[in-house]
Amino acid sequence: MVPTIEVRFDASGWAIDPVRPLPHEAAYTLFTSDASARFDERLLAPKAASLLGARLAVCPEKRFERGAYPPSDLCQLELSGPELERSWVWVRLFPPERAPDLVAAARAAGRAGMERLIPKARRVLQVAREPIAGDARAPLACATVLCLAFLTAILPPDELTLFGTKGARERLAKVGLAP
Repeated sequence: MVPTIEVRFDASGWAIDPVRPLPHEAAYTLFTSDASARFDERLLAPKAASLLGARLAVCPEKRFERGAYPPSDLCQLELSGPELERSWVWVRLFPPERAPDLVAAARAAGRAGMERLIPKARRVLQVAREPIAGDARAPLACATVLCLAFLTAILPPDELTLFGTKGARERLAKVGLAP
């Protein structure tokens, strides 16, 4: 059974209601310089398949007609695979101007040059720390897929540090989802 979404969406599947940031401790927060970052299943599903051998679906389905994409959006990512039970995770997208506290936390958390990516960020993605249903490792898996797709810096909910693709893969391995 697919969990219901209690958000209004337009005909393209984009969120109509304002997308508000979650607090730092409630989500994996990803910063990308890709201004066209979006919940495009055709882009994300192959990343999930190559990383985890998993199937990824975006709900509701999104359409990007004539190259248009929303400045902010909300969706559920459904992820399932051989090592991951079927799971649903809330994911949101918005401009960094909506989250000055998250930007400040990321700048303060940066080490080894990762903090230099934060001022270049054009979009912020957040993966809710707790899945809607399913495997507790699904949020980290989804954050890693998004990191691979949009080359992000990740501010995790449980520590004040930044990491990229390598750090995300290491964390997946620690929870038994070896890429």
